[in-house]
Amino acid sequence: MKNLYSKLMMGFLLLSSSTINAQNTNCTVVTQINEDFNSQNTGTQFNPNLPNCWSIIKSSTANVPYIYISSSGQNKFVKMYNMLDTSGDLILVSPQTNSLGNGTKRLRFKYTADAGSEIKIVSLPTNTSTSGMQLIETLSVTTDVWNMTEHIVNLPAGTNSYFGIAHGMSDTYQFIEIDDIIYEDAPTPVTCADPGPNPGDTGCVTFTYNGTSVTYTTVRGADNQIWLQQNLGSTQVATSVSDAASYGD
Repeated sequence: MKNLYSKLMMGFLLLSSSTINAQNTNCTVVTQINEDFNSQNTGTQFNPNLPNCWSIIKSSTANVPYIYISSSGQNKFVKMYNMLDTSGDLILVSPQTNSLGNGTKRLRFKYTADAGSEIKIVSLPTNTSTSGMQLIETLSVTTDVWNMTEHIVNLPAGTNSYFGIAHGMSDTYQFIEIDDIIYEDAPTPVTCADPGPNPGDTGCVTFTYNGTSVTYTTVRGADNQIWLQQNLGSTQVATSVSDAASYGD
């Protein structure tokens, strides 16, 4: 019995050490993605229940990390957990694109993560191997993020046809949740300038806020200073003193 148990465990560890879990049927090259995972059944670490044409690349050096569809209330999302692993791969891989738009596309997604986690955005030539994988960006999470927070990445020109969202495995026992993945045309870059010299003249400014590039309209005040036309984090310019959408962060 002990010998049989050892053989079963060895087979399980061999399976978990290098696993490609692909849900691929009649896949074609996509030009847009808008995936909220809500049409999927909740999965498990052994049956992740990913949408068709999404894949997992997983390699483990310790216990068994996992990616699968999880839920909270009516909302579905992808859950990643690395358990004891601090090396290896745990990557959610997209459907195939046309060279990631060759510099004309961007990726948007929402995430929650434990403090100290890293989320790596990568490009890959295939959905079955990390050979040829290139790092696009590392998102370092310095404090616990409990509410879904959007992150935007401009995808570079290149020949790789898949993007991946990878668990950075920067420490043990780190949960990362991913939702609302959008692959879309990148907006036309805005060239900003200061407002003109007259009070009421407008311009714009682009800067990074909460890890995301934002562009705000600026205005020349009566004091000759340049001001943002709206509060940071707000969705619109104030229409009244009680306009909650203009309060911002």
